[in-house]
Amino acid sequence: MLAWIAEIVTQYGLWLVVAMTFSETALIVGLVVPAEPTIIVAMAFALQGSFPLWALTAATVVGALLGDSVGFWIGRTGRRRLLRGPDRLERAGRKQAGRARALLKKHPGLAISMSRLVPFVRTLMPLVAGSTKITYGRFLLFDVLGVIGWGVGVLGTAYIANVGWGWASRRFGVGIAVVLVLGLLLLGWELRRRLAQRAVPDPEALAP
Repeated sequence: MLAWIAEIVTQYGLWLVVAMTFSETALIVGLVVPAEPTIIVAMAFALQGSFPLWALTAATVVGALLGDSVGFWIGRTGRRRLLRGPDRLERAGRKQAGRARALLKKHPGLAISMSRLVPFVRTLMPLVAGSTKITYGRFLLFDVLGVIGWGVGVLGTAYIANVGWGWASRRFGVGIAVVLVLGLLLLGWELRRRLAQRAVPDPEALAP
């Protein structure tokens, strides 16, 4: 996947970052492919001088904010067809939307910011928030805070991953570096999954 993303980044540059961070929440692509792999690859290009770090930061934040706003208005207009069907993806969507709604009930307002740090839940939080009585102005205020926090975290992780890869590949060779990186990614994914399960309850799925 990373090699495929790298090939597309060479063709479209930072527009791919904007497209992925936008579609993650606006088109609910994040339930299948999150934006982080694209940002990690783009960071590698930025460190090689293909484009400046500030431009990558702007592309990440702007794409996420636009995607969240579109997702909010989709929820506000009641167009939630993905959450109404019987398919596996739709069942997963209903589950994550249920968790997002539970987080909104538990921490109104701040839930919008907090959800940005929870994988998959952040994909559906704008849609769920739009289906409630929260005003767009309040949503945007907390969403900006959440996107900035998420952006700092994901860009920092991408930077560390690229620097760490360079060090490990030079010191141990590419083969061992691949094993180390994959092991750390799997460990990090499992820790995030467990923390997310503890932080967000798993209520009943949304009614059709």
